[in-house]
This record gives sequence, C-alpha cells and structure tokens, in this order.
Amino acid sequence: MSVSVGQRVQSMIDHMSKGEIELALSDICIAIDITSQKYYNEPNSSASCYKRFLKENIWMIVVTGMGSLITEAVKLPFTHKDIKSDYEGYCTLEQIIYHVMRCGLIHGTGEESKIVWNTNVPLAIDKDQNLNISPSFIWGLALCVITCPVNLHERVGDYCWISMATFKYLINDLWGKRDSVKNMIKSQYDVTIKEC
Repeated sequence: MSVSVGQRVQSMIDHMSKGEIELALSDICIAIDITSQKYYNEPNSSASCYKRFLKENIWMIVVTGMGSLITEAVKLPFTHKDIKSDYEGYCTLEQIIYHVMRCGLIHGTGEESKIVWNTNVPLAIDKDQNLNISPSFIWGLALCVITCPVNLHERVGDYCWISMATFKYLINDLWGKRDSVKNMIKSQYDVTIKEC
C-alpha cells in the first residue's frame, strides 16, 4: 500500500504536536523525496533532484523556519563526515538537509547528525560545532511540499494549519499555491521572490 504526500504531511503534523521531532522530520523528508521526483518528472528519486528542489525553495523554508530571514541561499561553516564542504569549509543548507537530516534518519538512527533542535535560536553553530536549529524549520520543509503545484490535490485534516510570520493558513487552502506564500512575503516584508 502506498502512502500519499498528504498522509506523510499529516503524519508529520501529528508527530510535531507530540514533540516527536525526528519522526516528523523523517515523514517530511520522504514527502520531499516523492514531491521532487514528481515535480521534475524523474523516474526515480535522486540526491540531485532532492537538493535542486530544496535549493529552489530555500527562501520559503528559511522564512518559515527562521522568522524574518529572507534569502535564496544559505552557506554555513558546518562540517560533517557525510558532507563535502567547499574550500573555505562551508556547505549549503540543502546539503545539510539531504545528507544529514534525510539520509541520516532514513538510512540510520541520526545519532551522529550534529543537529541540535533548539527552540531558543533559529540557526547557529555552537562551540561544539553542532548546528542548532529551531524545530519550526520542519514547518518550512512542509510548506515547500504543500505549496508545490504537483501536490495540488493532496489533503490533510480539515483543521490543520501552518503559520508564517503573522499569517496563519489552513493547510488544505494552500496545496499547490506557491504564489500565496510569495504574496504573503511581499505584504509582510515588502520583498518580491523571483521565480527560480
């Protein structure tokens, strides 16, 4: 029996409501796999397809997970055995999401992730070289899945909602509507997001 993207998002919501962050992350990582494959019309899921989807949606992930930060690229001085950093020791946020969060959880226990879920900081590297990141970041990952046009006909429970800045949306009103998020960012921050 196959599990739909909507069911994965619903499961993520249920896990987040119980504080089960790694289980929620696992569900949304799989939903990104399915969505990116369909979005690019690829026969199979792949690392390049997954990271390309994240790169195109990083602005949405970051603004949802980190408040008023609006950017189309994030590089961090984060080192991990599963990531090839650049010559300055930096790696991209999409590399961290794919190699550490997704692969670390799906192919292992995630014990050596060097990720610390911290409600007090949106994004920071601590003195032990761990990446501290807010659990709300997972909602940013969810939003790029929810608003992807290929998921237009997906559904979750009628009263499931997601918030971004001062806006609160019923998720079922957002499926496939990326422009709604762009309009929200324009009205809230007076920033126009260009199409990738």
